[in-house]
Amino acid sequence: MTLQGIYYDGQSARSHAVAVELCDGHWQLHGLIERREPVGEVQISERLGSVPQRLQFRDGAYCEVADHAGLAAVLSAAGRRDRSIERLQNSRRVAIAAVLCLIVAALSAYLWGLPLVAKLGARMMPQRVVEQVSSTTLQLLDRQLLAPSELPAARRGRIEVAFARLADDDGSRLLFRSSTHIGPNALTLPDGRIVLLDELVALAEDDEEVLAVLAHELGHAHGRHGLELLVRGALLGFVSAWWLGDASALLAAAPVVLLQARHSRELERQADAYAVGRLAAVGVAPARLADVLERIDAVERERNGGPSAASSTGYLDSHPATNERIERLRADGSP
Repeated sequence: MTLQGIYYDGQSARSHAVAVELCDGHWQLHGLIERREPVGEVQISERLGSVPQRLQFRDGAYCEVADHAGLAAVLSAAGRRDRSIERLQNSRRVAIAAVLCLIVAALSAYLWGLPLVAKLGARMMPQRVVEQVSSTTLQLLDRQLLAPSELPAARRGRIEVAFARLADDDGSRLLFRSSTHIGPNALTLPDGRIVLLDELVALAEDDEEVLAVLAHELGHAHGRHGLELLVRGALLGFVSAWWLGDASALLAAAPVVLLQARHSRELERQADAYAVGRLAAVGVAPARLADVLERIDAVERERNGGPSAASSTGYLDSHPATNERIERLRADGSP
């Protein structure tokens, strides 16, 4: 069988149309180029889609053959079979199986690998880096969203004393701020400092409810959840940027937001569980956390003019549905 090929001398881009034959253990080229080489001294590239296969000669010259079926027939007639890897590469079933395996591997890496790596990264991050990130974050918040606290000194003093008992000398610090932008809330910085907002204190019926929220934030600090989310975000951002190449910053950031939301739900459950234990240690019922969560939910519903977080079951909700948390806290105090 004679095949049609394109010959290149390896020195220039000039091509030559040639006829290719396999005869008496030699590859033979006919046309403007005449060449005869032993089969053992010519390498044949693997078949890859519609890309022409290449007969590579030792001196750098090569001949491209686009007729895959014809070349396979010539090789088969000469007693040469496709290598196992070549057969696998051209198998539709193998290709589908490989895609499915890739999907399973990616999901496994996201669901189990990413949290594990993030947790280890949070534990191993140098303290100076943690402090620098936390200070920079607080400065940014102070410039854009936070304002100095206006709580009376006496009320702040009572909360600080109660917080000291709750924290049990674990090194956590309490900061006071206010924010009309954020509303009733408390924030935990990566280094464990907790920012309590005046709006939350005003919303709470008493200091026990304030303490209940602070116990939840201590759970985040104890679990180093802020650092864990930072590491997760960095890893997801890196993978997104690599996968999307030169796409816009918005496209690169979108997967990070979508994926990280699912993970933070488990961190909220862990913080609730920690809060239950700390509140029990200072004689505060876990139901007080449920009470203030319900009140915060009502405020958020009014601020947003939308459905209550208590009825939210959306996948993108970064916290477990509030009613679910409230039910667990009131049932037996065990999230």
